[in-house]
Parts: sequence; structure tokens; C-alpha cells
Amino acid sequence: RSVQFPCYYMLFRDRYRDVPPEKINCSIMLLGGRAVEEKFLFKPGSAVMDRAGIYDRLTQAVIRLIEEINDPDIDLEPTSQPDENCPECPYQTICGQQWISRKY
Repeated sequence: RSVQFPCYYMLFRDRYRDVPPEKINCSIMLLGGRAVEEKFLFKPGSAVMDRAGIYDRLTQAVIRLIEEINDPDIDLEPTSQPDENCPECPYQTICGQQWISRKY
């Protein structure tokens, strides 16, 4: 849900290469509500899973996103399947697809 988490991970790993991925977690502080809330990429106390694999996929997604943003030959276009892709997307309001809802 956040590009911040993989970016934080990438910056941290660049500086602290000896720390294993299983010992790394990321969090952000949400300041807009009634109370300050901290959100973690991995819930504290959750079972240690394949964080290295998860971080690798997140890192690749960020790199691909940056490459796409920087490529003038790629136009930003909406998905060809909005009924499938948009209902679950947390970024609907950015691209104006918030009118698409999940069908039950």
C-alpha cells in the first residue's frame, strides 16, 4: 500500500548491509487522525516469514516504477480492466477511478 516502506528499506539496506532482512521492519506515523498511529509493514510479533523475498519484490516494484516514470516513451494510461483492478486499489482518487466499486 505504500511506496515509502520499500524506499525506507532500500535506504536502510544501503547503509546497513550486514543486518539480515528478517530483523528489519518499516513503519510510518499517521498524524491525520484523532491520535497518532504507527503502521508497520509487518505486524510486530508476527511470524518471521520470507522477508528477504518480500523486500526483493517490493524493491523491484519501486525500481520498475521509477524506470517507468523516467521513460518518456511510456504514456501513463489507465488500466484496460478497471472493473477488475480498481475496486481493490487504494489509489483510486489519484487517478479518478473512485466511482468503481466492488461487485457482490
